Amino acid sequence: MKRGLFILMMVVAAACSKPVMVSDKEPMLIYAMTKSPTTDGASTPVFLFWLENDFENVAEGSYAQPYFVAWPYDDIDAYKDVTYNTGKKYPENDGLVCCTGYFPASLIVDENAQQRSWTRLDVPSEDIGLMDVMVAPEHITGKSSAHFETKNPKEPLEFIHAQSKIVFKAKMGTEMAMNRYLRNVTITVPGSELMSGLKWENGRYIADRTAGEEASVVLKDPSTTQLDPNQKAREIGEVYIYPGKESMKIKVDIEMSDSPLFTEHEIISIEADVDFNLTDSYGSTLRENDAYEIILVINYDSIILKGRKAEWEEGGGLLIPIYPNQTPSPNI
Repeated sequence: MKRGLFILMMVVAAACSKPVMVSDKEPMLIYAMTKSPTTDGASTPVFLFWLENDFENVAEGSYAQPYFVAWPYDDIDAYKDVTYNTGKKYPENDGLVCCTGYFPASLIVDENAQQRSWTRLDVPSEDIGLMDVMVAPEHITGKSSAHFETKNPKEPLEFIHAQSKIVFKAKMGTEMAMNRYLRNVTITVPGSELMSGLKWENGRYIADRTAGEEASVVLKDPSTTQLDPNQKAREIGEVYIYPGKESMKIKVDIEMSDSPLFTEHEIISIEADVDFNLTDSYGSTLRENDAYEIILVINYDSIILKGRKAEWEEGGGLLIPIYPNQTPSPNI
């Protein structure tokens, strides 16, 4: 009896020394959210799940493949309080999974005849400068013994804007006669200022620019109007630019007439390098997730620009005058 008991104890000890196999019956669930509001509401994301070793060794331009790629049907905002169920189980042996992502899902994935490269994503050519692209600046991790959605406190995959947003507005200067009419207010931003896609760098997506001049964005307000100098500036449009810039190039053209029928009119034009003149603690560049507002103050024979740092949605901050080769008016 004693010998049998000793053998049994050895069997139990040997069993306990084997690697622990963690159950992989549960699918991966995650929370996701945006850290700042999207311009046109939410958009459908893409979630990328990488095995830890693969994630740490992805090289730009490579065709390394994620453990799993999820294409949710719902917008990103749907997963702030309700988990997204990937339907994919965690890897065995308690392997760590790193999750990152981007949206919108309409970004173009680089691929060859065999497979996709997830290290390069392109904005569709017709959307360059007009698409609000968001990325996850930090990845989250999960495994069989520590699921993504069970972290305490809750750890969602968070997204920020990959570009800087420029909002253009227009208003009449106080020197403008009330009987002057405007139409075809046109703002051109060259392709050299724009983000053409995303590239993979140090475990995340960042802005990339290979756009040429042909990718320029033209914002145009064709309506005929009289802008009251006593009223708030009217929004002309917005454009998304490559982040990390201290200034940007723009061209402005405006048709102006004394008649609402524009039987006779003139075109007022300027080309300017707009300095952002930022004064916050983050330096002089407009970064990803930052917004800026440029106001065209239109006088009888000139256009003066004013700029200010803004919130992504509502705007705000102190006005910073920008005078492109013109003498500022003391009444503006």
